[in-house]
Amino acid sequence: MRIKTNLDFSKSENRAYLLTVLKSCVEHPVFNFEPYETNSGDWTYWKFDSGNNWGVKFFPESPGEFEVYYRYFGDAAERLMKWLEFRIVGAEIVE
Repeated sequence: MRIKTNLDFSKSENRAYLLTVLKSCVEHPVFNFEPYETNSGDWTYWKFDSGNNWGVKFFPESPGEFEVYYRYFGDAAERLMKWLEFRIVGAEIVE
């Protein structure tokens, strides 16, 4: 399931904005965790929680789209993406 937005995530400031929003949804501020690229220099996949359970994938061929992953089975990622669709202006689930 992907979310399509009006943002261009090939730009670092747009990725930083989204990662801040995602981090605040799943991580308590006391941990002071900073999201990171899983492969240095590859901007398409990031982890955004201290337990490495949550990730987000960006798509170079569709710079306005992203997908949230959760390490464990269940509908947590789907529920978070539905909430993001509601909260991000102009966002829609496309898959």
